[in-house]
Amino acid sequence: MPSNPDFHKIFAADGDRTEISDADYKGGWNDIVGENPPSYKQFNFMGNRTDIRLNYLNHLSSLEWQYQIKYYPGQLVRIPGSDKIYVCKIENENKTPTSHTSDGMWAVFGGSPMMSLQEDGYIKLPEAMGHLLVQWKKCVESTAYTDKIAWPIPFPNAVFNVQATRVQPADQPTNEAGSIVWNVDPSGFVVTAGWQFGNGKQVYVLGIGY
Repeated sequence: MPSNPDFHKIFAADGDRTEISDADYKGGWNDIVGENPPSYKQFNFMGNRTDIRLNYLNHLSSLEWQYQIKYYPGQLVRIPGSDKIYVCKIENENKTPTSHTSDGMWAVFGGSPMMSLQEDGYIKLPEAMGHLLVQWKKCVESTAYTDKIAWPIPFPNAVFNVQATRVQPADQPTNEAGSIVWNVDPSGFVVTAGWQFGNGKQVYVLGIGY
């Protein structure tokens, strides 16, 4: 046997095979053929089934992508010569990860997040991690209910959660109500420091979505 076995070759892949039922499989040759010798088609079926199972187990732990191998959702592969790892999203065979991310069969696993580490900034996780987008912004409260403040970048799909914290100088204690966020959508929000508009208060806003 070579030091690097070729898992592309499946025994009797193109040969005649007689399928053996699960019930007979558990009982062995005696339940299948009794005292008679098995036929070559039955031997072909057993060899083929064993090779397919070994092939599957090997590629659960192998990262090297290969042709003629069926991949299942969640399996990780690497293209030789590439520093990227891909995760299978849809069961497929002979679909190169580098050519089939746009159709959703594969996605880059991990990868570098998009980010802007500024006072008003964001971090967007890669596709394999759900495209989660976290944004933060320091702003002056809105002057009216229609005075919407834009996120650093729009959320492509939806906003899940928003938190607002008033910026209050240490030498200016207050008993006013906390910040309130209104009219939130993927493009922006309205925020007040308390129940009144236009007090000129600064507010930190944190948004989570995708």
